[in-house]
Amino acid sequence: MNGLFQACCDFLQFAADACGCTYEEMSVFVNLHLQGGILWLLGVAAAVAGWRLFRRAKGRSAVLARVGLLDGAVSTILFAWLLLHYRGGAAAAFDRCVDDLLRLSSALGVTYRELNILIFVLGFLCVLVLQIALLAALRRRGSVPPARTEESP
Repeated sequence: MNGLFQACCDFLQFAADACGCTYEEMSVFVNLHLQGGILWLLGVAAAVAGWRLFRRAKGRSAVLARVGLLDGAVSTILFAWLLLHYRGGAAAAFDRCVDDLLRLSSALGVTYRELNILIFVLGFLCVLVLQIALLAALRRRGSVPPARTEESP
């Protein structure tokens, strides 16, 4: 895990240097705002798709529609909490996040680096895949109209 953690840190430092900001600013932007925002937007999309399906669904489709609605609600609540909990400047948000991770890693009996990878890499990717799968299932049930393509003349 140390190698993966170092690779992530190196990437964030490279991105920070390329954008002309600090490592802390880039870390807060990517790990909190960007990842959180992506998951929130997918949750909102699932809620919209769930609502479209819920209005006419029965049986398993109705259950799937409720899961989409629940995903949207949970995503919105968690993203709002994240933005409120880590409000303030990037340095303050970074320090608070590090403190939270240190306390949680101690309580769970894992290292700071392991917990960081578990949350910001593996956890993010798992939730991302689950949300994409939910959206795909909602689309298969007909809650999301297929993309329109223009026909050639």
